[in-house]
Amino acid sequence: VAARAPDFELVDALTRIGTDLQRLRHIAEDTGVIPDEIDAIARRLNRKLDHLIVGSRLADELVSHRNRLRDVADALERKNGMTPKARRMITTFDAVVTKVLSA
Repeated sequence: VAARAPDFELVDALTRIGTDLQRLRHIAEDTGVIPDEIDAIARRLNRKLDHLIVGSRLADELVSHRNRLRDVADALERKNGMTPKARRMITTFDAVVTKVLSA
């Protein structure tokens, strides 16, 4: 079954999610703190999973954000700065991106 082209609303929503992720990733890198907003963004992304075209540039960007977030998590672990809340948020985001990529 051939995938149809995404409509403007989907592309706009995914672009906004990507922008929010990039902003939060920079905050996490600069401060070493995972912002609380990551949970809400993961939920927004999860709602769009049925519409995401895997292999698109958007999927590649998600992988990039996930990899950078993993790097932040590794740095927090090395500094003994990983809180249970941060671990849960990182795990949730990782699971959402993994779900997107396996769809």
